[in-house]
Amino acid sequence: MISNASAARPYYEALFSSIDNEKYNEWDSLLKKMSLISQNVDFQNLYKSNILNKIQLSELFLSFFDDSIDIKAKNFINLLIDNKRLLILSDIYHGFKLLKDQKDNVNYVSIISAFDLSTQQIENLSMFLEKKFLSKLKISISIDKNLIGGIRIKFKDKIIDASVQHYLCSMKESLLL
Repeated sequence: MISNASAARPYYEALFSSIDNEKYNEWDSLLKKMSLISQNVDFQNLYKSNILNKIQLSELFLSFFDDSIDIKAKNFINLLIDNKRLLILSDIYHGFKLLKDQKDNVNYVSIISAFDLSTQQIENLSMFLEKKFLSKLKISISIDKNLIGGIRIKFKDKIIDASVQHYLCSMKESLLL
């Protein structure tokens, strides 16, 4: 059986390549809303029950949007309904977002700290990391008391570990040699 991420790929790639640059943000927010609707448990139960035909399902789904939704978006929803792919909208949205971020040269960084970071510390880290990695960054911050002190930064396949836990483990390894 094909995974949802694999099934979503042709949809988000085709959609991404078919829209103009100035429409990326508009489609990003539209797909986000579509994704949220498709993840609603009541909607999923109704969808899976097969009570509604394709036209009714399309009308129901599109009723969550105002009249400003364009024909391309309506056709996209109808295509997903026809191909029984409406419930993979979340994967389509995430794939589209990744393509958009790649185009905008945006990358994701995870900062794990032993303690809460101040706004100023976060801004300083953000500026430093954007210069270091030559990229716009979206930063997620989490707390892990096991680090004892310091931070651990994850960027793509790189890890910068400046935590007390890391230094203690390194010292332990060198003492055991």
